[in-house]
Amino acid sequence: MTHRTRRFIVDCETNNINFDAWHKGDFSSLHIVHCLCAIDVDTNKVYRFRNERVRDGIIWIFGQAKEVIAHYAKFDVQVMEAYIGAKFPDDITITCTQKMAKGMFPNGYREDSVPDNLRKTNKLEAWGYRIGVHKGLFNKKKNAFDGYSDDLMEYCVRDCTVTLALYRFLMRRKRWNVLAPIFDYFAPIREPQLV
Repeated sequence: MTHRTRRFIVDCETNNINFDAWHKGDFSSLHIVHCLCAIDVDTNKVYRFRNERVRDGIIWIFGQAKEVIAHYAKFDVQVMEAYIGAKFPDDITITCTQKMAKGMFPNGYREDSVPDNLRKTNKLEAWGYRIGVHKGLFNKKKNAFDGYSDDLMEYCVRDCTVTLALYRFLMRRKRWNVLAPIFDYFAPIREPQLV
């Protein structure tokens, strides 16, 4: 039995997906995973996998992780499983920051800091505004996901960075409950310094 000890924030960037079909269990629109990022939650070390190395990265995560954390984790997990044709090992915990945020803040949080079109949503972009760690605008570019680019890889890392900050914010809330706002005031969530 493999002894897994690491916790990773993960994100995948793929070709354009047919989400209507995807949500019905048809993953045939997935043709390529351009890149994959994993950030070790405990060390902030960033692991980047691009193009032909993505499969190796997924298998490496399968072998190392005791927990995989992602925003809308169901999608990233399904992508990784579909791409290599294998299921995540049962002893890996999957944590979804989107579900955590929705459960902890069903009526939103700091909505005055969020653009109108993102208010009351649990999109990663909205949470980036709420906690002050922004995603960036790469996904707004035309044909942004048509192929691999270094900018796409950095966008993937950026998504993981925002997710890591959100995860830490949510875990602080979970741990300290009503005292968490005091921590937010005196020690606000900062952008993680990656290595």
